[in-house]
Amino acid sequence: MHVKNSLKGSTIMETSIEISEKKMNYSAFQFILPFSIKSGSAPSFISALKNDNFERFQLDNPEMQHGYYGKFSIHHADIEHSFFPFINKILFPPTENDAGFQRYSRSFNLSCSLIANKKTIPFTLLSADVVICPYELAFLTIRAEITDFSNIDFSTAIEFGTRFRVLEPGLSEDVETTIEHDTLRFGKVENFIFNFLLPEVDSFIDKRESDGPRSYSIFDNKRMFVQSLFCLDSNESIEIVDVYRAGNLDGLDGKGNPYISSSNSAYIHQFVKENGYEKWAPNTYYTIEKQNLTCLTNQSGMMLSRLASQMYGKYYYGLLLNLFHRIVLLKIDILYSEVNIVRDEERVEKLIHFINTFTANYLFIEITTQSQGHEIFWRLRNKFKVETLYNDARQALNSLYKYQESFSSRKNNLLLLILTLYTVVGGIYGMNQVIEDLKGNIDLEKFLSYSVFEYIALFVTLSGLVVSIVLGVQGFIKWRKEIGKIKKWEAEEK
Repeated sequence: MHVKNSLKGSTIMETSIEISEKKMNYSAFQFILPFSIKSGSAPSFISALKNDNFERFQLDNPEMQHGYYGKFSIHHADIEHSFFPFINKILFPPTENDAGFQRYSRSFNLSCSLIANKKTIPFTLLSADVVICPYELAFLTIRAEITDFSNIDFSTAIEFGTRFRVLEPGLSEDVETTIEHDTLRFGKVENFIFNFLLPEVDSFIDKRESDGPRSYSIFDNKRMFVQSLFCLDSNESIEIVDVYRAGNLDGLDGKGNPYISSSNSAYIHQFVKENGYEKWAPNTYYTIEKQNLTCLTNQSGMMLSRLASQMYGKYYYGLLLNLFHRIVLLKIDILYSEVNIVRDEERVEKLIHFINTFTANYLFIEITTQSQGHEIFWRLRNKFKVETLYNDARQALNSLYKYQESFSSRKNNLLLLILTLYTVVGGIYGMNQVIEDLKGNIDLEKFLSYSVFEYIALFVTLSGLVVSIVLGVQGFIKWRKEIGKIKKWEAEEK
């Protein structure tokens, strides 16, 4: 069955899907891996990156518009004007000491080949980013492009994205993948990245079981998010099957033939309707999924340059920001599920501080100033269920506040009871009965002639003084500890 070119065609009743292979003009990818870094290791991590020829990304440096993106460039002015000023402060902090997304980039331009499913796919590894974020989170981005399409068709280009994103095969559908560079061969993408390309990164990944490198990832274990740009030959038309396959990363089957994961045309139409963005149809389509953001086009020349600039620029940063929101909110859910609100008073206070500072400083509803970017960013936000996770965080915060208020109320009631007892007892017996004997040089013999009530008044007087001093000292120590804790938590959040 040939599927109609239009995405708005009538209902199709056939039960089989026939794939028409397409010629390619260009294809580029950004593979994004979120991971946790070891506590307090950010400064040494940055030093290691600089020693390995990484440069801090700065919008006010025009030279950084080129060099990381192959034959294309990004326009820093366009990126800056795409976001609100308060978002720019997060994405592009003015100095290295400011909180926000500290990006460090390096150009590689390595000629490599990926071998999988009986196909050898030559590609250029363009560059890499390490983006160090607040809350001990970081993103590793690998940029690659396929430029020689003499023997590479659309299905093979999709297959490259499907296979390179798998750091280590673990599922039944995963196939053996080999990456070659000069005389070097790597049996896993993970080995290629962490043993050859970026060996300094691995030592800073927090690999504890509770905070592992992908513990808070929204993807399958050991898989990267993919941002893809597929450019068909200008003579090729885009069919709904092509949009579905690109958005679902359906490349090749085990025999090296074009593959599609559905035989139901109604399902394919529904998938594209729910996950596609058709504003520039029939020449350009976007697909937003949990595992990838895809642009499929048959445009060329200046239009292709513009699409590439957007994918490498504002869409890349919008994606990072949504991933950051998603992962931190998931982390809040995990921390809330692990805290014991009865015994872990300090952890409760820390979690309350965590939620408050994150929602106040980093979680904003409005991100972009442009309607085009606004629609795609909202689709990403909905796909990652950021609003749902935010509501969960708010409910957790309200629950913690209620418990903390109840706990503080019980403590205050106990303190009030103690002070009331001293006030009542002191008022009954009168502290002035013994005050005169405690002035100046104290004559101990006077105490021997005290009556029972005078002994009670003496006890109330002395114990009241001791209790007041102890409470005062405890209050001062607690105040100092509170200041120290807040400074420590704020340092961890940068």
